[in-house]
Amino acid sequence: MNGPPQPSDDPSPPGSSAARPRPRPSGVDLSTTPAGAGGGSPHPATPAAAPPGSRASDLRTRLLTATVAIPLLLIVIVAGDPLFSVVVATALAAGAIELYRAGGIPTRDPLALWGAAGVSATVLAAHAGADARFGVLTAVVAVALALVVARTDVERGFAHWTAVCAGVLYVGVLGGYLVSLRRLDDGRDWVLFMLAVTFATDTGAYAVGRAIGRRKLAPHISPGKTIAGAVGGLVAGALAAAAANAVFGLGAPPALALGVGAVAAIAAQVGDLGESLLKRSLGVKDMGNLLPGHGGMLDRLDSILFVVPVVYYGVIWIIN
Repeated sequence: MNGPPQPSDDPSPPGSSAARPRPRPSGVDLSTTPAGAGGGSPHPATPAAAPPGSRASDLRTRLLTATVAIPLLLIVIVAGDPLFSVVVATALAAGAIELYRAGGIPTRDPLALWGAAGVSATVLAAHAGADARFGVLTAVVAVALALVVARTDVERGFAHWTAVCAGVLYVGVLGGYLVSLRRLDDGRDWVLFMLAVTFATDTGAYAVGRAIGRRKLAPHISPGKTIAGAVGGLVAGALAAAAANAVFGLGAPPALALGVGAVAAIAAQVGDLGESLLKRSLGVKDMGNLLPGHGGMLDRLDSILFVVPVVYYGVIWIIN
């Protein structure tokens, strides 16, 4: 029921053009206006289907990608070398290309291609020992600088040269420990151990952060991460390490497995924050779109790059 007429705020006299009803603002959905309250349909509008960019659509895409990728990943891990090393070298080279592209070096630029080749060579050099890795890194540094000199690009030369070298160190050297870990005795199970700790840390941090997280961990880098979430990730990673040690029969003392898992969980979160900082510095949301719903290859490897050296040295220095 409508109330009594209210006095108008418009001082114009009745009958003037200013007293005529004003047009409704654009963007007002009349279909949701109840009957008797200004016109429109008496029934509320039917909610529209989720647009392609909605959360529901994104979740479906993420789940579909994971459904395809996880079985393939397990096949590669179980199969071992040479398939494992080739897949790792290829995936890390793709991650390096994403990093270079985000930093302003086009995909087909010789510098980017050389950096990606250096990443793959660094990974494969794990089969030949430390000297081979240092040889690859020496070639990467020297040839990259030669390519920059050939361009005579004084303004961007130093930035591009250091970007290529940093990409090989970040993606190639850290990622190369995947091959080193797989080559250990029980290497297949240690790789699965590493993945279990990484995924548990990520899941635990997300779940606890959503449930009770209040204080931000690093608001200028990743506003969604909380201190409570970081603690939850640490606990989840340590427990996952203890569980994986028992399930896979790795034989590590439980206290050592917990300790390695805890340190690896911290490394996982540092790796995640590190890539977030790089993306913010470069002004990009994701490093790429190679994995639908998950971003680029480097977006999925950011934590693993930091966890795998921790697990590797934990195994050879502490557990074994």
